[in-house]
Amino acid sequence: MKKLLNLAASFLFLCPTTYAESFNVNFWPAGSSSPPSPWADPNNLTLLQIAPTEIAGAPGWETAGWQNVGQANGFIENFPATTINGSEGSTVTFEIINQRNAGSYFWASLRDPSSHSNPNASLLDGHSNSTEFDEFSGSGAPFPERTGSIKISNIPFATYDIAIYFGVNEGQAFDRIATVRINEEIPTDPTDKTGGTTFTLPNGEPDGTLDEITADGDTGNYIIYNNLSGTEINIQTWGKQFNHIGIAGIQIRETGGVTAGPVDPNTSTLTASTNSVAANGSASTQITVTLRDANGIPIAGENVTLNQTGGSGSATISPTTASTNAAGQAVFTVTSNTVESQEFSATVISNSLTLTQTTTIDFVAPPATGDLFNVNLWGFFGSNPGGTAEQTIY
Repeated sequence: MKKLLNLAASFLFLCPTTYAESFNVNFWPAGSSSPPSPWADPNNLTLLQIAPTEIAGAPGWETAGWQNVGQANGFIENFPATTINGSEGSTVTFEIINQRNAGSYFWASLRDPSSHSNPNASLLDGHSNSTEFDEFSGSGAPFPERTGSIKISNIPFATYDIAIYFGVNEGQAFDRIATVRINEEIPTDPTDKTGGTTFTLPNGEPDGTLDEITADGDTGNYIIYNNLSGTEINIQTWGKQFNHIGIAGIQIRETGGVTAGPVDPNTSTLTASTNSVAANGSASTQITVTLRDANGIPIAGENVTLNQTGGSGSATISPTTASTNAAGQAVFTVTSNTVESQEFSATVISNSLTLTQTTTIDFVAPPATGDLFNVNLWGFFGSNPGGTAEQTIY
C-alpha cells in the first residue's frame, strides 16, 4: 500500500508546500429533494460539513477552506453544473453525470456526534454515490448497468495533482470493493468494466482514519494522481453490486508550489493519544506536535521540544527534541510517577516560538494490587465437620 500508484506521471514528494491555488470539495448528504427527507439526523447535518477554519485532508494535503457540496438522494440523474471556488478566487466547473444518490457514512441511527471531532471524519462521512454498476436482481431496483462520472472542467493549471476520497453508507457496504478510473482509463462503452484501480474500503477503523490506495487491490479510502494535464478531468467510481461506495471529497492543486510559510503558533496543534494515564512511571501517552503555516499546510524538518509547563512533579519526556516529518508531525512519549494534572507545551527550536495550544494529561493513581492474606476458616464443610479451608483475600 506504500508503493505509489502513478497515472502518466511520477510522484513528487517534496517538503510540504503552499499552493497559489487549490480546490477542496467535501460532499455531504443533503437528503431527498422530493419529498424532503434528510438521510441523517437534522441536528447532526453540520457534522457532515467541514467548517471554514477546520483543517482536513491527507498527509501533505491538509488545508482549511473546504467547500461543502450538498448531494440529494435520488434515482439516476444528472447533477447540474455548479461552480467550485478556489482558495485564491479562481473557479472550476463541476458536474455529476448519472448520479444515483448521496449517503452518509453511517445510518442515521448509528451516528455518533462525538466521533466528528476529527474534521477528516466529516470529510469521509457523506459521499456522492454516482453509480449502481453490477446491480443484482435481488435488490428489487432494476437500475441500468452503467457507470456515473464526475466531470471537472476549466481547470486553470498546466499540470496538477488530485486527491480523491471515498466513503460508503455502512448499512449497505457489503464487500466494500470498488473501482476508480480517470481520463484515458475510461472506455467509450458505458458498460465496459475494465481498467482502473480496484480497492477495498477499510473496516473497523476510528472515524476519520485515512489510508492511501497506492496499488491495484489495496485497502484504502483515498488515492492521489500526480502531474495530470488538460483543462478537464473525468472520474468514474463504482461499487461491486449494491455496495453504496462513492466519492466523499476531491482536492485539486497545481503541481509544485512554493516553500511553506513560517510556523503559525495558532494553526499548529498538540494532541495526546490519551489524556488519562496511570502515574506509575511506565504507562505512557504519546503527544503529537503538528506544525503548520498560516494556510494550514504542514511544515517538515523543524526541530521542536515538548515542555512541561504545569504540575509540581516532573514528567519524563522522550525524546528531548524531535524533527517534524512530511506531515509536520513530531511525536513524544510522556510518563510520570506523580498523581496530578500536568500541562505541556511545544517550542520550535529555530526561533524559540511557543505554540498557542497546550495539552493537559491527568496522571492518576494506579489500581491497588493489594496484599495477600491466608485466612484459616474452621467449621462445617460438607461431609467434613470441623474441617478447614483457606480463603485468599486481597
